[in-house]
Amino acid sequence: MLCLLLAGVLGGAVAAAAEPPAADVAEAPESTVRVTVEPVRGLSDYAAVTRLLQGAAGVRRVNIVAARGNTARFEIVGRGDEAQLAQALGAVAGLSATAGAAHSYHYQPSQPQG
Repeated sequence: MLCLLLAGVLGGAVAAAAEPPAADVAEAPESTVRVTVEPVRGLSDYAAVTRLLQGAAGVRRVNIVAARGNTARFEIVGRGDEAQLAQALGAVAGLSATAGAAHSYHYQPSQPQG
């Protein structure tokens, strides 16, 4: 009888611990943020940056909204608030946040190995 009681208590504790947090990004409402990325020097850079942005956690859609010189502006729609999206973008290899500029990133193309 004691074993059944302990199994029930422990089973409930394990089930409670396995539940995902309520504020999971996958369940968060969508938000939109515009980001600036530079340098973007040509079509291959535009394609590469778009793929990098699309690969960030929670990102649903990426559209380029402006381009001038070596600077591109993208609109990103994704799950979570602006801070969560910014955190996800900051974790993308090949992009680094520009110091002192909100929603601005420096693109670092990968170098071919040879």
